[in-house]
Amino acid sequence: MSSHTPAPSPAQVVFPALGTTAVLLVTEPRALPTAEAVLHAELDTIDLTCSRFRPRERRD
Repeated sequence: MSSHTPAPSPAQVVFPALGTTAVLLVTEPRALPTAEAVLHAELDTIDLTCSRFRPRERRD
């Protein structure tokens, strides 16, 4: 009889992003914090880049 170690259950995080919902799923739960940080950094970059097309608020 062989010994089989079951694969860890996937881990996920869901949060609002860019006017929609971001879903991050990883197969290695320990990788979730790092993967989430990378995703947030990428989304922040996209948001900053696209923000130049948004109307600016007037400050009087």
